[in-house]
Amino acid sequence: QPDTRVDDTGPETAAAVEVEDPLGCPRFVARQVSGITVGPSPLPAQLRLRAAGVRPISNVVDASNYVMIEMGHPIHTFDLARIADGRLNIRRARDGEQLRTLDGVDRRLLPDDIVVADPSGAVALAGVMGGESTEVSETTREVLVEAANWDPASVLATAHRLGLRSEASARFERGVDPNLSGAAAARAAALIASLGGGHAHRGAVDVYPTPIEQRRIELRLDEVERLLGPGLEAPTVAALLTRLGFEVATQDDERLEVLVPTRRPDVTRPVDLVEEVARLHGYDRFPSRVTMGPDGTVSPEQRAERSVREAMVGGGYYEAQSMSFFGAGELDLLRLPTDDARRSAIRVANPLREEESLLRTTLLPGLLKAASGNLDRGWRDVALFEIGKVFHPTPSVLDPLLPDQPNHLAFVAVGERGSSGILGARRDVDAHEATGLVRLLGEVRGLDLRVYPGENPPFHPGRAGMVLLDKEVVGWAGELHPAVSRAYGLSGRVAAGELDLAPLLAAAGVWQLRPVSPFPPVKFDLAFDVGPAVLTADLLDRVGDAVGDVLEESVVFDVFVGPGIEEGRRSIAVRLTLRAPDQTMRDEDVRQLLREAVAEVERVLDVRLRGSV
Repeated sequence: QPDTRVDDTGPETAAAVEVEDPLGCPRFVARQVSGITVGPSPLPAQLRLRAAGVRPISNVVDASNYVMIEMGHPIHTFDLARIADGRLNIRRARDGEQLRTLDGVDRRLLPDDIVVADPSGAVALAGVMGGESTEVSETTREVLVEAANWDPASVLATAHRLGLRSEASARFERGVDPNLSGAAAARAAALIASLGGGHAHRGAVDVYPTPIEQRRIELRLDEVERLLGPGLEAPTVAALLTRLGFEVATQDDERLEVLVPTRRPDVTRPVDLVEEVARLHGYDRFPSRVTMGPDGTVSPEQRAERSVREAMVGGGYYEAQSMSFFGAGELDLLRLPTDDARRSAIRVANPLREEESLLRTTLLPGLLKAASGNLDRGWRDVALFEIGKVFHPTPSVLDPLLPDQPNHLAFVAVGERGSSGILGARRDVDAHEATGLVRLLGEVRGLDLRVYPGENPPFHPGRAGMVLLDKEVVGWAGELHPAVSRAYGLSGRVAAGELDLAPLLAAAGVWQLRPVSPFPPVKFDLAFDVGPAVLTADLLDRVGDAVGDVLEESVVFDVFVGPGIEEGRRSIAVRLTLRAPDQTMRDEDVRQLLREAVAEVERVLDVRLRGSV
């Protein structure tokens, strides 16, 4: 510990201090040092300061900074001869009051700012920076050492508003122990007297109207076990807290009463003590555990979410995690209409910057920025997905005090997809990448996910659609609008999608083993003349329903518009693979089945077979 003894054989400190605002300044300690000569500090002191990242200035200022680094308590020194009547008043600034700070800039103050003032006006901006009018100079012979405690919120607001962040404000913003001020003032006075060749006056002016006592917190051992697991007994917990400077007043097998030192204003609850215990005990010493369901196994919801993740990884996508914040500019880049619900974002009360001032309502901006960043770093092909919460201003059903925060699944793919070499040719990303991924998710989860045409920014109006589950829209998938892609620095087509995760986790049907038929398949091609209102998915569904259980696969292999086809209509060629489980299918049976199927499809849809079966 630093030596805080002071050789104070001189007269008593003569300064007068009045604190008008005890909430803004809980404690103010002042000590007087006379007969000093301002000059350079000894080389060892300068080297130590430089090693700590502080520029040496003079022996008086260096002593103040030395104590700040040594004890964590900022110190300020005034040229006592330049303080009017030797009187200081701690108050809020008057509206329009001005102060020229040590950096030579005139600052316009507001009534929320705390200042140190003498009868002539403000001489220092409390907790942030001193004033030029009372600056220590080469002619200074007598100084007043200030070791005060300031309200963290006030210092933070003033420093942020003025754009004036100093070494002192960085510490006061986080809270400084008020019971350290006396020792810090004594240490600074002794150093200044030693380095400056002067002497410290007897006593100190100590304005501390409401001394801050140690906080008492009851910590139950069952709470420690609930959060950290079994294995930490009361003596172990008490020993760990004692090593951190906490005092254990009483303890038994069920609880501890802990006295929190005033230098730890961040510790206010039992869970804060548990965090300190975990940190010192070592996070690596706690066994890895998975949250289990009611029956002691992984819950159905956890299994379902794992299957979704495994499906995305199996589809060639890497999982990403982006920030839960974004700025209003992100919504503009997505080209969302002004009345779009995703623009109704919850604003963060104290954002660090404007680009992180809103809680996200969509996962796409974070993934698009991540994809752009990967491309900038030389990756040609990027495929990312994220499962995370989005936030809406409507109250949550589970807790009306919280916003609705459903989980979403989003994905983005740029560049080429597929395997190279003998496994197949690579292809550029397009809308089929997104719709194919939706089909994969449906197959894995046993859900009938369909993609139908629709328009919804930021997606391409003709190459994207809504994802339906039981006629309910659960998301969107397809290609992004080219303007959105360019806004994020992405060239070429970009496949993307965003779905509500809850419907994907819904209980699906039980998987059943279906024996593979040993009999050969029969493949047959049918070309239909299709009306403009008929969707390809509906055509495949109707064909499948009409053919029945012997249908193994149906795919569209050609779409044609041109001579021989009426305007507004198109030809869609479908390849059917049929296979019976118990026999080889004969040609006449296949043709009869297909004739009946075609007749049924023509009856319910605006289609007609081109040619005959």
